[in-house]
Amino acid sequence: MNKEKANAILAKLRTRTEDRGATPAEAEQAAITAERIAKRYGLDIDPPDGESFIDLKHKRWQWWAHNLAYCMSKRFGITGYCEHIRGKPFRVLFRGAEHRVSVAIWLFQAIQKDLDSRSYVAARSQGYRGASLTSFRNEFRNAAVAKIFERLFPGEVARMRIEHEAEKAKSESGCGESFEKWKSRIKKMTPRQLKKQHAKDLRAMKARKFGTACGSELELGINAVGKRGGVTKAIEH
Repeated sequence: MNKEKANAILAKLRTRTEDRGATPAEAEQAAITAERIAKRYGLDIDPPDGESFIDLKHKRWQWWAHNLAYCMSKRFGITGYCEHIRGKPFRVLFRGAEHRVSVAIWLFQAIQKDLDSRSYVAARSQGYRGASLTSFRNEFRNAAVAKIFERLFPGEVARMRIEHEAEKAKSESGCGESFEKWKSRIKKMTPRQLKKQHAKDLRAMKARKFGTACGSELELGINAVGKRGGVTKAIEH
């Protein structure tokens, strides 16, 4: 194949985006093929930039969504960030090559759907309602996304843990409330407050257990990106 033919193939591959009818899996594969051809023949792939966003139902800051956006941006080599304006839906945005943004958006929403469903089922199975149910589900999502990140980027997780321990050694309080401050706060509590705190800690522990299990069980293979009706799968090649 010569450069002229390679350029013609690149032109066709650039049109293989989700906006033009391709599935996320097809768009991603087309992008990979285009990059290989461009590199081999010294051509300019010139990927078009795009930006898309997702508005969540939540109107408060969502750490799980923030961390999942970072996970997607790192995985697909794009920019992912969040916007939080008081009284408005929490917004997740992605910016970068059109095909990669398209796949990142699809994958984020697929994972979100799984977490919404599984966190609700887990919370109800434990008998939680109202504010307790909401708190459980948020803790569940945080733990699940943390586990997904750990599975995808184990080296970075290890580095972050080392940095955390080093930072903690510089400060008596570490990252958050120190054990001494926690003991002091507990001693001042009334029996009723202690009972409430115990219930809160137990709920968080259960949520993290269920969430971590969920993050461990989700299949993360690129082969099923185009299957819009199933369990989340599409992260690793």
